[in-house]
Amino acid sequence: MNRPSNAMNHRFTASLAGIFLLSLLAWIPGCSAKREESQKSPQLSSSSNSKSISNSYQEKILRDEYFKLFMNGRPSGYQRQTLKNTELGLFSTETQQKSTMKRQNQILTTESNVSITEDSQGNIKAFKYELILSKEVKRMEATIIDNSKIVGKVTIGTQERPLSLPFDPKAKGPYYMERRCREKLANQGDTLTLPTLLPDLLKVSDITFTRGEHKVQMIDGEERIIFERKIKVKAMPAGEFSEWFIVDGGVFKATQSVPGIIIELEKTTADIVNTWKSKDPPEIFVSSAIQPNKPLPDPKLNSSADFKISFIKGTYDSLGLMEAFITAGQAIIRKDDPKSRTIRISQVRPLIQMKYPLEALGELNKFTQATPMIQSDTPEIIAKAKDLAKGETDAYDLAQKLTSFVHRHISDKNMLTGFASAQETFNTKSGDCTEHSVLLAALSRAAGIPAKVVTGLVYQKGRFVGHMWTEIFIDRWIPFDATRPQQGVGITHIGLKSTALTSAQGSDIFLELASLLGNLKIEILKP
Repeated sequence: MNRPSNAMNHRFTASLAGIFLLSLLAWIPGCSAKREESQKSPQLSSSSNSKSISNSYQEKILRDEYFKLFMNGRPSGYQRQTLKNTELGLFSTETQQKSTMKRQNQILTTESNVSITEDSQGNIKAFKYELILSKEVKRMEATIIDNSKIVGKVTIGTQERPLSLPFDPKAKGPYYMERRCREKLANQGDTLTLPTLLPDLLKVSDITFTRGEHKVQMIDGEERIIFERKIKVKAMPAGEFSEWFIVDGGVFKATQSVPGIIIELEKTTADIVNTWKSKDPPEIFVSSAIQPNKPLPDPKLNSSADFKISFIKGTYDSLGLMEAFITAGQAIIRKDDPKSRTIRISQVRPLIQMKYPLEALGELNKFTQATPMIQSDTPEIIAKAKDLAKGETDAYDLAQKLTSFVHRHISDKNMLTGFASAQETFNTKSGDCTEHSVLLAALSRAAGIPAKVVTGLVYQKGRFVGHMWTEIFIDRWIPFDATRPQQGVGITHIGLKSTALTSAQGSDIFLELASLLGNLKIEILKP
């Protein structure tokens, strides 16, 4: 039997953990390896039409690892992780992942490709992020200028927009973090905290590593000494990440989870990954549904209801959700305890008539601006908004008209799309609640009416499931649901958070929703 040793081949599965998890969350609503050298990076076969995000100059592959991917115990896809050393003396950590899931028995496939380039001191020099949740490809490409500014571009489909943000110079790259873990995590209980960049969130977050105890486990018919390394990502308080290492043998397994969703990575080979397919992928939509304590009262007869919303694991503070459930028509009427809130949900209608076009928007003007996902400035969306607004003099009537148009326009209502932008949705006329909400927001903004999107839950067949809808400002914020306009928005909808959706990719808006699904208890109090 192998003896414990402090000499470990660390590698960094979770450096890009948030990226993989976020690409999955968008579906909820609706190191010991063979070393080799190569002139170019090997590319895993993929059905995607995405381009490689590798650099074109000569590179030395320091590590190339493959993992089978499971979700809630069922085969879902694969992940490939590659570390390269370029001829410029830089290091590039790349993660490619493809996964397949079911939503209401409809199969959806998504893919992400990430590359972070750093120098020998761990200073991040550039990053690339490619996310495929629909027919269009979402890309970010950026360099770090003077270690203080992110400069690049965001491309969604054919729409390209500049990217310019401040950058925290304390952030280090994944290869630097790997080396620091090798130095500092020699014994059980050792802890290390380092800041790194999460490209999909475009933010720097602290990540804490803790080495666990040794134990014996049978692996491939042989007793091996293993240990766990726990990883905590500050930006993802609901997520739990762990890696399991064979002492002197490298990582062999990793898990990433949020309440109700467990993702497992199991070490394998390139040959197996290229031929391994998930014949019966996991179902995520139904499994994440939340059943309340009793049936919801008839929304046609009840314009208001009280709910007690409690977390099974964690508190509002620990999960970073102190401002949750404050959306249009909702109010927190009591903070019962650290885990529970009582909220009142009411239907919202304008209190006064507002003439169209709206004037003197002031600070609300930011909710009329185009974003990478809400492209209210494209010729097609502007033309349609003007056409629908022609002759309208009442802002609320126009909002209802826009809602009805979106519901009719998206004629192919399916759950085969992860998250498409407003322009893609306008073109394809296809999608679920996420596509309805962003297209309605884009048309509203193009018409000069402030709009934002809401992530939350909707009551469907006796359970609450992940959902997304739109808030439009008339005399105050009014919720509209283009996915199901005939029912309206009232006690059937529990809004978690509303957002202008200014993010480059859009997947981050589901991060907080992940803290709810599988981790929430809903009690209907009255009427």
